[in-house]
This record gives sequence, structure tokens and C-alpha cells, in this order.
Amino acid sequence: MTRIELWTFLLNRAEELREGCRREWQQARAAVQRLQEHGARLERLLQDYGQQHQALQGGDHQVHQTASLRHTVRQLITLRQRAGLELQAAQAHEEQCRLKVQRAEAEVAKARSLQEQAQREQNKLAAKAEQRRNDALAVSRHWLRQVAEPGSS
Repeated sequence: MTRIELWTFLLNRAEELREGCRREWQQARAAVQRLQEHGARLERLLQDYGQQHQALQGGDHQVHQTASLRHTVRQLITLRQRAGLELQAAQAHEEQCRLKVQRAEAEVAKARSLQEQAQREQNKLAAKAEQRRNDALAVSRHWLRQVAEPGSS
């Protein structure tokens, strides 16, 4: 395997890894979005139940209605806290995925640069070899002319 083939292989592998990281990042962003929407729904429910609780305070109500409403509000508050923790974890995971994508981008750029460098080196070597062949042909022609024209020395 030549250096160019090696660097091409490594470049392809780095691009595959980058794409995998991008997919993971997109999934993490989608998870964060879902959790944010879930948190917003919980907030709306809390506001609705809070308004219901205030309405019950002002009017005729039974004790079990108030107790049931308070229990529901406590459960919603607990859910909101858990959702907040899950959102923080999801945001941290999203940030880690974003950083992985950046590192993968850097690896792709490095592999591409090394592949191009290897290609340039190979082109230089090919040009030198071609020049040597041309020089050898020129010397051969010179000596052939010298042999063909014996009195021209």
C-alpha cells in the first residue's frame, strides 16, 4: 500500500467517523428539543393546575378536591425537577457530541492535508524521475551524435 493509498484510506475512515459523530449530535439535539418541549408542557400544566387551585380557594369546594389537586401539583413539580435534570444531562451529552464533531472535523482536515502532501511528494518524485530519464536520453543522444560524427570532437 502506497502512502497515498494509506492516507486516502485514513481520510475515508475519518470522514466516516465524522458522519457518525454528526448523526449522534443530531440525535442529541433532537433529544434536547423533545425534553425542552416536555418541560414546557409541564410548566403549562402547573400553571393550569395552579389556576384551578386558586379558583377552588375562592369558591365552594370539598376537601378531597383540594387534596387531590395538591397531590397532582406535587407530582407535576417532581416531574418538572426530573425533566430538568434529564434536560441538563441531554444538554451535556449534546455538547460532548458537538466537541466530538469538531475533533472529527480536525482529523478529517489533517488526513486530507497529509494525503495532499503525500500526493505532492509523489508528483515531485515522478517529476524528478522523468527529468532523470530526459537527462539520460539527452546524454545518450549526445554520445550517439558523437559516435555518428567521428570527426566532430
